[in-house]
Amino acid sequence: MSTRCTIKDDRDEAAGQGFHLYEDLADERDCVMPDLEGFTFETSVSFAPSGRPQMRVLVRIPKRFARSLGLIANGSKS
Repeated sequence: MSTRCTIKDDRDEAAGQGFHLYEDLADERDCVMPDLEGFTFETSVSFAPSGRPQMRVLVRIPKRFARSLGLIANGSKS
């Protein structure tokens, strides 16, 4: 049985893009998990002076989905 609970999801079948934002009710780390599909992304790893790896993920999200996620305002053109 899954303990994942959907917060929001949106999909553009024609573009093959979408997201599913959910939380895991059994996870005590107080976080949400975005499951992104069909978006361009870049990953990189660099190392801090301490030697610890610093990992990054850059995801190019169309503005339509960014608005749906609440990352930019609905009336925003930028």
